[in-house]
Order: sequence, then C-alpha cells, then structure tokens
Amino acid sequence: MVIKQRKGQAALEFLTTYGWAFMVILVMIGALAYFGVLNPQQLIPDSCSITSGFTCEEFEVTENSVDISLINNMGGTRELSGGDVNIAGDSIVSGSCGFYSEAGAVDEITDGRIADGGRFFLHCDVDDVQASPGEKARLAFEFDHRRSGGSFDSTASGTITATVRE
Repeated sequence: MVIKQRKGQAALEFLTTYGWAFMVILVMIGALAYFGVLNPQQLIPDSCSITSGFTCEEFEVTENSVDISLINNMGGTRELSGGDVNIAGDSIVSGSCGFYSEAGAVDEITDGRIADGGRFFLHCDVDDVQASPGEKARLAFEFDHRRSGGSFDSTASGTITATVRE
C-alpha cells in the first residue's frame, strides 16, 4: 500500500513541476506581448513593390500624403497619364495624385514624358490615412503609361507597406 502512494506521489510531483514550468512560460509570453515585443506590425519591414519595368526607389506615408520616387526602366521613353492615378487601401479614405519631376516641385512633368532611366515622383494628397503615426499602413497604387508615340495604355501597379510618419 505504501508503494502505491509513493508512485502516485511521484507522478503528482512530476505533473506539478511541469505545470509550474508551463505557467511560467505562459506568463513570459503574455508579458512580451503586453510590452509590444511580439507585435507583428513591428516585425513587418517597410517595402514598396511595383510592376516590372519600374523601380520603386523611395517612399513615405504621412497622415495627409503619400510620396513615391520611381524610376523608368522600361527601355524607352514613357508617357504618363496624370489623370489616371489611383491609390487605395484599407488605410486610406481617398486622395488626388499627380506626377512631378522633382520631390516637392509644383511643375508637372513636361508633356508627361519620362526618359529611360529617368526618375519621377508620384505625390498623393489624401484626406486621412486611417493608421496612426508609428503604425503600418498598406496601400495600393496604379497609373497608366504608354510607349512614347504609342497608342495603347499599360497599367503599372504597386503596393506600399510603410510606417506612417507625422
């Protein structure tokens, strides 16, 4: 009879020891999640991708604007359609966009043409980005372009995942 009690006591002590270890691990995971160490938004890198033929060089998302620096790598001069730019996403309400030859310049690109290897900027004034400063926003954008002198439009589309700045 004493032997059965000792076997039961050993099993109970074994389960209790592992139960406490399991509880400590759960408390540690809870503390890490509470202090933001396990926040998945902080683990996602800022990125910009666009249809092949263009390169997304730099980008910035603020509470009221989106700025993207792009390079034409299509192998020839491209004509951009300034009126056919769309920007959308869960993080944005609405906005109006335009192309510029220099960041912050008020003059639009001359005749909407960008030479091969040329850098141009897409600037969008948005009503309100639905992410607070420091949070990640995911946006999609697209614009129409055509070969210089061509008559058929192509659409370039891209996505941005960025930390919203003030």
